[in-house]
Amino acid sequence: MKERSITICGFPESGKTSYLAALWHLVTTGAEQTTLTFESLRNGDATHLNALAARWRNGLRQVRTKTPSGTLVSMNLKDASGDLMRLTLPDLSGESYRDMFEVRECDPTVADFLVGSQGLLLLIHADNIKQPHMVTTVVAQTRALGSTIAERQEVPWEARLAPTQVQLVELLQLFCLPPLNVPFRRLAIVLSAWDKVEVEGRGPQQFLAERLPLLKQYLNSNADGWEWKVYGVSAQGGDYEKEDERFTGAQLEKLNELKALDEPSMRIKVVSDTSTSSDLTEPISWLMS
Repeated sequence: MKERSITICGFPESGKTSYLAALWHLVTTGAEQTTLTFESLRNGDATHLNALAARWRNGLRQVRTKTPSGTLVSMNLKDASGDLMRLTLPDLSGESYRDMFEVRECDPTVADFLVGSQGLLLLIHADNIKQPHMVTTVVAQTRALGSTIAERQEVPWEARLAPTQVQLVELLQLFCLPPLNVPFRRLAIVLSAWDKVEVEGRGPQQFLAERLPLLKQYLNSNADGWEWKVYGVSAQGGDYEKEDERFTGAQLEKLNELKALDEPSMRIKVVSDTSTSSDLTEPISWLMS
């Protein structure tokens, strides 16, 4: 049996746990045709995964992973030729990766997973990208609104203020340097919450070029040898609610439409520049190939 460990990476609220919940439902129900099919759970305990999938089916937001160690998910999958492979996915907190950029610290547990992996599934929330702002642009907009700008007012810079693409490029560069120096260079980029941006009419490649140009230029330059593909993924099909913040009006109507679908997996959408499907195992299959 081939054994492959893949790390799911992303900053807080990038959709990592939602992806895992939808993936578990997809491979265990067999409701949709997938590149990889479920064979067995390595440790035989599906409590954590079942809880995630139940919330996903019920239209409830996932509880964010708060600890660096998270939960280790390991399952045996079968490809089209019948070959078995063991997939290990650590459900790590987004704060773990944010701290790597902001404070230059990496939890030992996270480091162990990274150096033991064969590929990286990088999730980026497509509708929550912090764009760079030129000072001249901000000044012009402020004056156009008739507001005044205080002279000599300093705004202390903090790492968290950096644009999303700057943080992502730096994170990937850190993976390639000591002490991590990860052994893999295969990267699947997942633009999560794709349902929020697909109305713009751009494919994943074009979206990456226009909304995250620095990241795309870095990958295209091949400076660190990344072999990469990009996907637009909607694991939910829309917004989910919290137990203590229930939807009303149009939001509730949209959520009820999703919950009324004959099969919950119909909410899932995976888009590449060549195909559209509900197969969340496609990026994983490419990483493991």
